[in-house]
Amino acid sequence: MGLRTIILKLHKPSQAKKLILDKAFVNYNNALAFLLEKAHPHLTEIKEHCRGRGGSFSILSLSKWVDAAMSRELNKFGVQPFKDSLRLEFATLLAGYIKRQETMPDLEYPRVRTGSYSHSIYFCRYDTKRNCCLLFDEVTKRYYAKLYLMNNAHARVRKDVSSAGAGLMHVAKDRRFLERNRKKEAYLVCPLDFGRWQEDMLKEA
Repeated sequence: MGLRTIILKLHKPSQAKKLILDKAFVNYNNALAFLLEKAHPHLTEIKEHCRGRGGSFSILSLSKWVDAAMSRELNKFGVQPFKDSLRLEFATLLAGYIKRQETMPDLEYPRVRTGSYSHSIYFCRYDTKRNCCLLFDEVTKRYYAKLYLMNNAHARVRKDVSSAGAGLMHVAKDRRFLERNRKKEAYLVCPLDFGRWQEDMLKEA
């Protein structure tokens, strides 16, 4: 079955939300760099244990190299919401490197610059309680993104509980309303900007 992709833009996020977004992405970058550095001295071992029957390296088998102990080490980067994505991107980079190195022995090992952020993050899978989902306001007819970018330790208490999020409904089978209270929240709610054709695709989906 084919896939159809659309790009939705966050509509004028506040400075506070921009800081949270930037910090989450930099933390992700630092954690990815950490995984690649950890793997580098063990490449021979990884090649021996993760090679498939046909001689290829599957993304799944390489991602399993990040075991439970190493997964716990990633917590120091505050990237609990992104661990699945980290394992996947780490394995993808490693598989591409190993494959190309077979014909290019002097190929430079992949490295990610820490303290910055310069590429896309594919951390989102649609889930009303984890990662991300869409919200809809039936009064204003506007869509919002609900993005889980923080771990529980860095969750924040909203200051504008009474007005923000009122009437927002999850775009999901149960169509439940978003509950806003004074408990800490590990997600951001951001209005979205997009054109008519993107909206038509959202409605179709």
